[in-house]
Amino acid sequence: MKTPTSKFLDLPLELYLHIFLDLEPPDLLTLGQTCKTFQELSSQREIWEAALRSVIYKNELFEPSYGPMELMDVLELRRAALGPTLWHNKLSNLANTANHVLHPVFAQTLERGHIDDYPRRDIERVWLVPGGRYLFGMSQADFTLWDLGMPDPIRRVSAHPVVLGTEHLGSAITLAVAQFKSKYLRFVVLIHGALTIVRFRVYEVGPLPEATTLRVVAEFSFQLMAFHDLGLYWITGDHLFFVVNHVLVFDWNFTTGLFKAWTCGDYIFQLITIGDFVVAFTSSRLIGWKMPNLDPMDGGLIIEPKPEEVTLPPDFRIKLGDDIELLLTVCHHLINLPSKWYFGASPLVFDIIGPAPGFTVGRHRVQVRRYKLDFVPSDPSTSSITFLSDFSFSQPDARRYIDGFKALVISSGHFTMLSPGYLAPDDSAYLVYSSMEPSDDGECHKISLAPPPGGHKFLSVSVCPSSCRMAYYCDNNHEDGYNRVHVVDFVRGGPMLE
Repeated sequence: MKTPTSKFLDLPLELYLHIFLDLEPPDLLTLGQTCKTFQELSSQREIWEAALRSVIYKNELFEPSYGPMELMDVLELRRAALGPTLWHNKLSNLANTANHVLHPVFAQTLERGHIDDYPRRDIERVWLVPGGRYLFGMSQADFTLWDLGMPDPIRRVSAHPVVLGTEHLGSAITLAVAQFKSKYLRFVVLIHGALTIVRFRVYEVGPLPEATTLRVVAEFSFQLMAFHDLGLYWITGDHLFFVVNHVLVFDWNFTTGLFKAWTCGDYIFQLITIGDFVVAFTSSRLIGWKMPNLDPMDGGLIIEPKPEEVTLPPDFRIKLGDDIELLLTVCHHLINLPSKWYFGASPLVFDIIGPAPGFTVGRHRVQVRRYKLDFVPSDPSTSSITFLSDFSFSQPDARRYIDGFKALVISSGHFTMLSPGYLAPDDSAYLVYSSMEPSDDGECHKISLAPPPGGHKFLSVSVCPSSCRMAYYCDNNHEDGYNRVHVVDFVRGGPMLE
C-alpha cells in the first residue's frame, strides 16, 4: 500500500513544475537535497529561470543584468536567483561571529573611457544599477558607464568589464535619476550651465546587453532664477518629474516636449508615481493628482515658471498616521523608497529614517521605521498605511548620516545601509543590516567593510545586495595622479553556492 508520501512522488511532472514555480529560490535548493526525485525536478532549467524572474520583480532589478537569460545555464540561473539569499546569509553569519568584517573574495580595478582634448577629472561618485552588472562613475564634468558582467559561479571571477560609453559635458553634472523600460536603460543627467541655465539631458542605451551605444533622447533647459532647491527627481515612461523648492512640481514629457508645472501647497518630502497618479509625500498626508494634460513650453526651451500662477487641484488626500506626521515634522527625517525603479504594484513599502527621539549631542541614534501603503487606484481615498517594523542603532552624528540617505539599499524584506552616508577620509565604512521582520524586535547588526588595500579610505561606495557586489573609489591616486573605480564581489558560487 502506498503511503501519502509515495503518492505525492507519483504526481505528473507538469504538476510538480507548477508547484515548484511558486517556491522561493532557497526553498528550491533545500527541496532538491531531500531525495533524488526532487533533486532532478529542481534542476530543471524552467524552474530556475522562473525563480530568477520572480527575484528580479520582487527586488526591482534590471533584467538585462542577467543574461541574455536564454543563454544562461542552470547553474548560472541558480546563482543569480539566489543572490539576495547569499547576501543575507553572508551578513547574518558575520553578525554571529566575533569579527564583524566583510572581506571581498574577488576584486578588480576599472579603466575609464577617455575623450581626447578634454581634461581628465577624478571620479567623485559611483552607482551600481540594481542587479549589479551596470555601473556609473561620475566626475564633476563627465560620466562613464561600464558593463561589469555577471559573477561567474564556475570560474569564480567576473567577466572583463567593458566601457559602454564616456560623455564629457563640460560643466558640473549630477546623475538625477534612472529607470528601465524593458531592456532599455534610461537615465537623466542634470547639467549646471553658465549663469542660471540648467539642462536635463535624457540618455538611453539598449536593448541590453546586445546594443550598447549611448543615445541622447531629449534635452530640456530652463532658467534657474526663481529657484533655490532642485531635486526629488522621478522618471516613469516618457515623463520626468522633479520638484523645485519642495513645493513646485514639474512634469516633462521628453518625447513630445510638453510639460506641466503646479504647486502642491505643502512641503514635499518625496514624489513618486503610482499607476496613473502623481503622489507627493508631505508631513501630514499623501497628496495625489491624476496624470495631467500637458502644455507646450512657452518661450521655447528656456522657461521661467512662476509658482504663484500655476495650481492643480489634487484628486485625493490621504492623512498619514500621527506617528508618521510626528517624525516628518522633526528636522532631518527622510522618506526612503525601495527603489527609483518602483513597478507601481501595490503595496508600496517605504522607510522613514531619522534621528531617534530623545537623542543628545554625542549620543545619537538613527531610527528606521518601515511602513506599507496599500494603494487603491479605483478609489485612492480608501488607501491605507500600516506600520510594519522598526529598529535603531547608535551613530556619532545621526544628522550627517541621514544626509547621505542615497546610500541606503532595500531588498525584499531586508534593509542594508551604508554608514556614514557621506564618506570623508577619516570615516570608517560599515553596513547596518536588519531583516526588517516584525518578529526580530528591532534587531540589527553592524558589519564593517574591510578597508581598501594599502590602508586607504573609502570615499564613495555603492552596494548591490542582489549581486553581492560593491563598487567604490578611495583616496588612492595612481601613478598618473588620478583615482580609479574598484569593484569587489563578496560571494563566490561553488557547486552548492555556499
